[in-house]
Amino acid sequence: MKYKQSLRSNDLKQSLRSNDLKQSLKPFQGYKGYRIEFSEEKNLLLQETRRLCFEDVLEAIEEKKILDDLRHSGQKYPHQRILVIEREKYVYAVPYVLDPKKKTVFLKTVYPSRVLTEKYMKGGMK
Repeated sequence: MKYKQSLRSNDLKQSLRSNDLKQSLKPFQGYKGYRIEFSEEKNLLLQETRRLCFEDVLEAIEEKKILDDLRHSGQKYPHQRILVIEREKYVYAVPYVLDPKKKTVFLKTVYPSRVLTEKYMKGGMK
């Protein structure tokens, strides 16, 4: 399986600097020296099936469209976190895994979330 290094964390940290970011984003911001990686095969599959890819996620990060950084609520994935991003007036969840030994953030997938869209765009936080 091929992995792609897409954005260094220093670039990410610089693009995330903003006074309006929530406290919950600090875990994602604090990964100094980490690389963001993802599977190229998964990226192609996402493009074909969801018309969204990891490059869109990186673009949303650069455009400061991160809405939150959550712990994964599922008992099956306690090692994962979920990055909540806005893209084209909809909210997407991006589960990711940290590897402190390799200093990487590995993006697992991207999926649209009706529940998160309701919470962040329509009903509450925005």
